[in-house]
Amino acid sequence: MLVLTGVGRSGTTALRKALTTHPGIISTGHEHNVAFDILECARRNRTEFSRRYAMQTSDARHDALFRGLLFDLVFPDPQPAAQGRCTMLFTNLFPETATYLTEAFPKAKIVCLVRDGVEVIASRKKHEHFGSDDFERHCRIWTNAADMHAWSQDRDDAMLIRHEHLRADPDILCARIASFVGLENDAGAATHLREHTYHPTNHDGPAWASWSSAERRTFEEICSRSMKKLGYTIPWQAEQSRAG
Repeated sequence: MLVLTGVGRSGTTALRKALTTHPGIISTGHEHNVAFDILECARRNRTEFSRRYAMQTSDARHDALFRGLLFDLVFPDPQPAAQGRCTMLFTNLFPETATYLTEAFPKAKIVCLVRDGVEVIASRKKHEHFGSDDFERHCRIWTNAADMHAWSQDRDDAMLIRHEHLRADPDILCARIASFVGLENDAGAATHLREHTYHPTNHDGPAWASWSSAERRTFEEICSRSMKKLGYTIPWQAEQSRAG
């Protein structure tokens, strides 16, 4: 099983749609937020004292029941059981939930997609659905990308991908993902990445130019450490450094 995770406006739709074209991947083509809900409920049952105390099954039976529930909800229709095919789920994950997922699904492979926090938050502010969230919430949601980046380090079952690689070299990127999940490479996924753009955000000038001083301070307070971990710079700070 392949699980694609990433904060909204990080290129997740483009990568999900591209991977769905791979003949070896079974996917509904949709987001699966219910998968996170099920995994998080299962994790809490297994780790929170009051819930674990009340469990009436073994851990193995508990995990098997939740695995069945997840697949019944995401794939309600019988799926072809062709040998060598890979089921794909797309949902945002937190490190604790990702850890439980790898315990409950030992063969699962997780692909974590990250993007510069300034670009993500600027895009979320203009999005028809995400735009209603306040600025601080956007920042806290994005910091999960850095948390997942840290979680994925040195794990054989996790792979980190940066948004800037989606168009820079889609052939190498898609070949890496196919190899990661044990599939033959297929040129269709890379072609799809090159030829399709989903929900683009247009900015007049730099993405952060319209942010207020208060919003920039909020971003610095919440996101500075995560930006540094991911190797991104805060653009207005860089401009001030050059001017000084």
